[in-house]
Amino acid sequence: LLMPEIYYAGGTASKDISSKDLTDEINKKGKKAVFFAERKDIVSECAKLAEPGDVVLIMGARDLSLSDFAQSVFEEIVAEQSSAKEVRSKRQEIRNSNNRK
Repeated sequence: LLMPEIYYAGGTASKDISSKDLTDEINKKGKKAVFFAERKDIVSECAKLAEPGDVVLIMGARDLSLSDFAQSVFEEIVAEQSSAKEVRSKRQEIRNSNNRK
């Protein structure tokens, strides 16, 4: 679970809890949760963690920029997996070349 700071959209919402409080409690229960003070930092981390076939769920409420954020995550995952595929392909070429020698 990757969590940015809570998005406050105004109104009467209480600001006395942080996502950090939530991730700390989740981790105490033996589950893995990581807090990110800046939401933008989640993009690259998510791309590093995602593997082909994974489903990435992005949730939020009353945040008009959430769709753009989700698109950024998707694009970074595609770029990361494409890059990883190229690296695997090059490694295989080297192995094949070494096996022929």
